[in-house]
Amino acid sequence: IALPQPSLSIRWNEKADKKFLLAALEGDGARQSSVAASAGSLTDVIADGINTLAADAFGDIILEEIDGIYTVIEDYEEEIRGAMNNGN
Repeated sequence: IALPQPSLSIRWNEKADKKFLLAALEGDGARQSSVAASAGSLTDVIADGINTLAADAFGDIILEEIDGIYTVIEDYEEEIRGAMNNGN
């Protein structure tokens, strides 16, 4: 499933969002927890914020929780990696 163009220009709320999303791409639950703690937040709060931004940008969420670790939904992995590599 290809993401609409607006997905490539999501304006992240905080640097923690990008760090958390990178950890989600790698399936790194420990890093997700560390990012959340450094931001004075919880993993669920950051993931919900990212999903809200994604839903507002293109009408769908991009993170799902599996066994307590957030991962990028498989259909969106390639597009999200590309957007992250391009500095978005």
